[in-house]
Amino acid sequence: MERKILHLLLTGVFLIVMAGTTGVLAQAPTPCDAGRAMEVVTRFLDLTEDQREDFISILQESHEAIKPLEEQRRVLRRELDTLLDSGEYDLADVGALTEEIHDLGHQIREIHQGMIDSLLTVMDDQQENRSRIVRRAAALQPVVNAYKALGILPPIVRPPAPPEQPEE
Repeated sequence: MERKILHLLLTGVFLIVMAGTTGVLAQAPTPCDAGRAMEVVTRFLDLTEDQREDFISILQESHEAIKPLEEQRRVLRRELDTLLDSGEYDLADVGALTEEIHDLGHQIREIHQGMIDSLLTVMDDQQENRSRIVRRAAALQPVVNAYKALGILPPIVRPPAPPEQPEE
């Protein structure tokens, strides 16, 4: 158990060091800023232009496949809410809608996992390892947030900007 904790802490330190040295954290992307997010991932993983194009293609295809499924799931959830709010419903109808919603969730997760698998095939071993480290660190995000909320997380001090080189 202690070994796992040490490994996770070292992973976190690695990510912070990598972020600081590459300037990745200088401007964090917002959830709606896919271009900036792609720039951060490209720089962090040190993707070639061909890898970047493959990444974009895989992401676009996956998101296009997931989008109609998510919309269908939203429609079914609204139908289920309306049915339940009516107060007069057959449990078989509720069960059928619930199963449809559940099945759509499985389809979305399968497409998402396929996307991740496809992205990993584009990467070399070092890039794949960095990507796995990020996914492991993401699992710790609730713990990091708890530390922040309690005020026991040390502040992140960004390294100073390198001095400008005089022109010769």
